[in-house]
Amino acid sequence: IGTYTTNNNSISNITISNTSGANANVYLLRAYSKNYQTTWTCNNNIIGGTAANSINCQNYHWVHGIFFSWGTSISASGNTIQNITSAYSGIHGIKEQSDAGGATTSSTYSCNTIKTIKCLSGQVNGILLDGGNSTNNLIERNLIYDLNGVTVTAINHSNSRSPFTDVIRNNMIALGNSVATSTTRGI
Repeated sequence: IGTYTTNNNSISNITISNTSGANANVYLLRAYSKNYQTTWTCNNNIIGGTAANSINCQNYHWVHGIFFSWGTSISASGNTIQNITSAYSGIHGIKEQSDAGGATTSSTYSCNTIKTIKCLSGQVNGILLDGGNSTNNLIERNLIYDLNGVTVTAINHSNSRSPFTDVIRNNMIALGNSVATSTTRGI
């Protein structure tokens, strides 16, 4: 049981190399609960600096900007996730992974900026809600643009086990291009 707060942090200028050829996970900010009774407030963090490739994963890595797993709720607001590059596997700007046997999560993701993320041979998700019990979430007023990969999704709810009633509204999205030159800005 726990309540966690992760606010006002800056993470940048990281190069990661895995020479074994095996898949590895990179968690830049993560809250994990084995007992399913965790709430997390994660606000106003900057993941990735202003320079291109500020976080650079050179081999087989799953990269997670903000990762919340098996808890009951997260409030993530005002975060900036930017300038992340990975050669393989995939990148998730924000990922929530609830467990099918755990508690139902109800989370809020608002006013986040997720931009300039590139995976050379994998998938990119701006916000990924992954798991059977993630429901009743609020996803609003996020700015998501300049995502590039083999498969790109701005907001992805991968819930195959139960119905969900998320509210997804007023997000600004431009995939594979910058906001300044894109003609697609909304959902």
